Amino acid sequence: MCCNGAVRVVHLYPFVPSGRHGGTLRLAAAVEAAGAIGSPEVHCFDAAAEGWLHLSSELLAAGLDERDESRPPPPESLKRRLFPSTLWESGSRARRALDGYADRLRIDADALVVLHTSYLAAATHGVAALARATVVDVYDLVWRAHRNDAGSAGAPLSAIRWGYSESVRWRESRELKLPDALLVAGYDDYSRLSGRLPAVSWVPTATPVEAVPAPAPADGLLRVGLLGNFAHASTRRSADQLLASALAADPSVRVLLAGLHASAVAAPSTVTEVLGAVSRAEDFYARVDCVVAPVEGGSGIKCKLGEALLAGRPVITTPLGAAGYPPSIRRHFTICATHELDAEVVRRAVAGFDAEVVRAAAQGELGHGAVVGRYAAALADAVERPARSPHSAAPRGPR
Repeated sequence: MCCNGAVRVVHLYPFVPSGRHGGTLRLAAAVEAAGAIGSPEVHCFDAAAEGWLHLSSELLAAGLDERDESRPPPPESLKRRLFPSTLWESGSRARRALDGYADRLRIDADALVVLHTSYLAAATHGVAALARATVVDVYDLVWRAHRNDAGSAGAPLSAIRWGYSESVRWRESRELKLPDALLVAGYDDYSRLSGRLPAVSWVPTATPVEAVPAPAPADGLLRVGLLGNFAHASTRRSADQLLASALAADPSVRVLLAGLHASAVAAPSTVTEVLGAVSRAEDFYARVDCVVAPVEGGSGIKCKLGEALLAGRPVITTPLGAAGYPPSIRRHFTICATHELDAEVVRRAVAGFDAEVVRAAAQGELGHGAVVGRYAAALADAVERPARSPHSAAPRGPR
């Protein structure tokens, strides 16, 4: 690997990191990877303070461990009902504030700038113009998330979401041409960008979890579950789809919901056990025979599905849920449409699942060490790239 620790790696993250979820786990892995090639630092946008701030490693660790279970989920607004996925415009405040923060960053030709999420891709114009290299970490393609949301809605809502996705597609595609390299979380998103833009790498989100033994038999009951933050529209929608399926209606099935705000889900107690927040993901996986996640919207990578494989649990999901993973991982999912979910599908998935084989395969692609190594290699490659992409808005500073 290059650089011998001489490169300053500046991470720009458009939110204050809080809790352990896909975004913060990805940031933590990126910072660890940056330590392999240079000296990492993290700056985040604090929406409440309307400004950017520098995060020490201690503050970053404290943010990851933060979990406020007492805070109620935000009420569902009209905007959220219209657009379940985050709007492209939500990054505008962070981008504007970054213009004034650039002087404090003192970016020069020894710096590698990592802009987290495509919401910050436009910042390549300014704050990163004199950097040694610029990288955008594409957590998901925003336009694609809204297009997928359109596919699960009826008219005229589908037309509104489709039209919005088109307006975002033009802007997002233009700005993703600016950096030297793209690191992409979701495999389907990676496939769409690869070959059309320079230096595109697939780097999944690391989901560190230990293998847990299968639960003891429970009097013929099938225990299926869904783990996530139910304040997120996509997780709530998956829970609603699961609870409305023939699977949940089967008396031989018990549904377990776990994670922040799981109690907010309208679930009949006759078929559902709500565990709420769990201290460790393994505590949830130890209680279920199978993870069932009917994903109907959004984009990127649904990291809880990979996490379940690493824990040693079979996964049943929809084609959209599996789309974030490469064929080598996708083959270990049971993929079916939501209306096909029933107890027999679960029994076949459980019977045909070899936990040791699948976990070994998942570790090779999704394990923490594998992901950090892939991320570090992509950053090193961006630093070694001899010249800025011809799409960039400004020349690179002196070497």
